[in-house]
Amino acid sequence: MTSLSIEYRGEDDQVGVYHSNYDSFDHYVRFGDPDFAYGVAEAQTVGHIVLRMADAELLPLQFAGFADTGQLSAGAAQARGGQAQQRRRARPASGSERLRSRRDPTRVVLPPQREPAVPVIDFAPLDAVVARLKTSAQAYDESYAHVVAADLKLSARGASN
Repeated sequence: MTSLSIEYRGEDDQVGVYHSNYDSFDHYVRFGDPDFAYGVAEAQTVGHIVLRMADAELLPLQFAGFADTGQLSAGAAQARGGQAQQRRRARPASGSERLRSRRDPTRVVLPPQREPAVPVIDFAPLDAVVARLKTSAQAYDESYAHVVAADLKLSARGASN
């Protein structure tokens, strides 16, 4: 699944205000966009994108970035799983001896329960899906580039006649 983020930036005085404690209609009208110029510009931009994609014979989408993000996320999940297992192995086993509280020597304190083992997760299915996704994304992006290049050649040929 590909996604699109449309943002307008550059107004440094508004960084960190949106969705903050000051996020209210009154604050937006007074300080954010009093003339609603940004809202109108973004609505027009989104409208043009939607109309362009609705009428497109070929959607202008690329998927290699999405596949790369999937690969990074899978790698991060594997790393976190390995780190959790290492941390668990590094913790000493809790003994069964009884301890006496330093503040109250008559109170018996048991050591904390040992945390359960971190399960070993087989990431092979995830790796296989990511590999298939990367292959499919690359094939789609190459096909898309080929179609666009062929279309440009046809357009250039038609313009020169």
